[in-house]
Amino acid sequence: MNFTLGTAQLGLDYGIANSSGKPDKNSAFEILNQSVKSGVRYYDTAAAYGNSEEILGEFFSSHNSDVFIITKIPPVADRKSV
Repeated sequence: MNFTLGTAQLGLDYGIANSSGKPDKNSAFEILNQSVKSGVRYYDTAAAYGNSEEILGEFFSSHNSDVFIITKIPPVADRKSV
């Protein structure tokens, strides 16, 4: 079974019950480290998720992990350029 970790909470003050804001970089890295150890291979992110793409890039650039980063982009006005 494959699991995907959503990463909006790594880059934004995200969640209705979130009273402490987004995690600092060390905490975000610990979350990612535990997810890798648990077998998570898919990570969902987007440019709209604050700096979550940067956090993922920095973390996985120093970890030899077989993962897939799934990101979303805003709508493109000129579809011919896609």
